[in-house]
Amino acid sequence: MFRFRALPNHGTVSCLLKTFSSSSFSFCLRLSLKVSLSSFPISSSALVHFYATNSLPDNVLKVFNEIRHRNEYSYAAANVGLAQNDRPIDAIRVFKINQNDRVPSTAYIVSGALCAAAHLATLQLTRVIHSHAIVTGTDYDIVAGTALIVVCGKSGVVIDAQKTFDWFIADSCLVTRTEMMGAYAPQGYVESARQHFDEIVFRKYFVPSECTFLVILTACSNAGQVDETTRLWLEI
Repeated sequence: MFRFRALPNHGTVSCLLKTFSSSSFSFCLRLSLKVSLSSFPISSSALVHFYATNSLPDNVLKVFNEIRHRNEYSYAAANVGLAQNDRPIDAIRVFKINQNDRVPSTAYIVSGALCAAAHLATLQLTRVIHSHAIVTGTDYDIVAGTALIVVCGKSGVVIDAQKTFDWFIADSCLVTRTEMMGAYAPQGYVESARQHFDEIVFRKYFVPSECTFLVILTACSNAGQVDETTRLWLEI
């Protein structure tokens, strides 16, 4: 493109950032700066996602703070990226900036904020974010619903987690069912966790993942069911 004097645009930089590995991030940064696209929503959001994927949360914040005109993609990339890199306080701060700027919330923005609340294990903050999701209509999305199951489970409110799951049961996927099992596992509710496990295995809805087996083994172990844990381990 440079050889034929065709300058890259937002989509070009975005595609490059999605393609390159972590060893190429310095080139990606130089390219986006060279063509003056690092502060625009599309390319900067891709750059935020790139840094988040490569576990560079400080760079995520730096790029996010330099974006001139942020949109819902910018907030979603920063929010989810910071939450996934164990920076819940920063993720919540981005969520608050999103509200102050009155940029429409998406399911990914809400899910990032809920994941951050799960790290902090604050039920009050979870309820505030959930109320925001209801007002904005993002509570109907399976992504936000799964995040709500996670945070309710980590906060020990398994009844609310089950209610959320029941709402999305028709659209549930392996991740949703596994997270629901994960909500029961730390509490020792092995029968409830086993019920979801049986739904996955015997009704052939999904193929269990390694995480699914880990959760059911944890539930059996926490309930003191050593024999059941051993039997499941041998089956695996």
